[in-house]
Amino acid sequence: MRNQLPIPVRNLFINDIRPRLQWNHNGGYCGEVSMISAGLYFGQYLSQFDVRSIASGGAPQNAYDRAEKEYTSQLLLGTKNAVAAADKLCLDYET
Repeated sequence: MRNQLPIPVRNLFINDIRPRLQWNHNGGYCGEVSMISAGLYFGQYLSQFDVRSIASGGAPQNAYDRAEKEYTSQLLLGTKNAVAAADKLCLDYET
């Protein structure tokens, strides 16, 4: 096993809100839950369905691309729709 160095941390923020339960339906909600937790820290609340709708431009909650074999209405962190959703929710972020 190689020696593992700690990950360098420039800024550390403790999000002292309780963890949220992630639904497993409609392909999961990991991105939505992450965005909701960030919003809650600053006093903003939206439901998981609302955050997904914002991220997907109003696509149906269960929109599925058969060719790509993936849900297209999800909020996926590290993608363009996460940046667009954060902008719409007035959250600061770093990419």
